[in-house]
Amino acid sequence: KGFLTYEEVNDALPADAVKVYDVETGKFCGQIAGDDLCAPVQLVVDVGAGVLYIGSSGNDRVVCYDLSQGAPAGIVAPRTFIHGKVKHVSGMAFDAEGNFYAAERKKKRIMKFGPDGSGDGVEFIGGLPDEPEFILYVPK
Repeated sequence: KGFLTYEEVNDALPADAVKVYDVETGKFCGQIAGDDLCAPVQLVVDVGAGVLYIGSSGNDRVVCYDLSQGAPAGIVAPRTFIHGKVKHVSGMAFDAEGNFYAAERKKKRIMKFGPDGSGDGVEFIGGLPDEPEFILYVPK
């Protein structure tokens, strides 16, 4: 029970983290942080799997946190989902089949990965006129 934000609430807390607060009291519960998370920029939840995905733009990773564990108490390290296959992640989405899409800001493209994030991914859309952010899958 909580919600997520990037906002810094205390100088003692690292900026390279996703902070979790109780939605009823506003009290700080804990944070998702660790060596694999650097400059978080995006959040997306796979509701079916109960997993939170976090774009880590500072080290070209996408990390994840299993929401079935509940809100973190203290500092909890995320698990790496994709490492080094998307530079400067700036948007994320899942389609109806569970495929994972990641916007790559500097290369002006969107990459597509299988549901487990394995492999190198394929370019889904390339040559975009600007640097993509905040992508969204809309079913037909």
